[in-house]
Amino acid sequence: PLLCICTALLLPQGLCAQSNTNQFAFIAKLDNDYFTGTDYYYTNGAEMGILLQPAHEVNRNYQFTISQDIYTPSSITDQSFRVNDHPYAGLLKVQANRILFQPDKNFRSQHFIDLGVLGPSARAAETQTWFHRLTRDPIPQGWHHQVHTKVIVNYGNFFEKRMFNLLDRVESLVGGGIFLGTLKSGLDVTVKGRLGLLQPYFIS
Repeated sequence: PLLCICTALLLPQGLCAQSNTNQFAFIAKLDNDYFTGTDYYYTNGAEMGILLQPAHEVNRNYQFTISQDIYTPSSITDQSFRVNDHPYAGLLKVQANRILFQPDKNFRSQHFIDLGVLGPSARAAETQTWFHRLTRDPIPQGWHHQVHTKVIVNYGNFFEKRMFNLLDRVESLVGGGIFLGTLKSGLDVTVKGRLGLLQPYFIS
């Protein structure tokens, strides 16, 4: 399991539906399995960027982010190549994301483009080695086996729609998406449930 250390969304101005000016937010996110005591497959992810809501576009916003993801096999102390295990891999990419909300239909859609690189140029080996030295954890021994460099160009289109809601305390959502490119191609289907004092889901 992964532990999300920090997820921050700093709003110097609220994304206000009545505003006549462009609204901005800064996004920062860090995932790390440091407190689980093990590195296993997806082990670290860092992301930062901005969110923009143009003036008079109350149901549309845009996100521009840069992120680095790090993947390792089930053991990082083994110097040999681990057959049938997850390879060492790093992913560095920028993403442009447009999100459209339709509150009257309880629907939202996302279109995004990823550009980046998979492999040594993502600098994942240097990042993980530096962090493990900082925290005095075992130094990963197998990064010389990491996947080869690959250019990433990917497009995605994803939507979500509410199927059921009870007094804004219980709701269910379904979603689906199509992804095409050098990183991921295929279809996704999701089912999501929400329970509690729910905030509106289909507004920007």
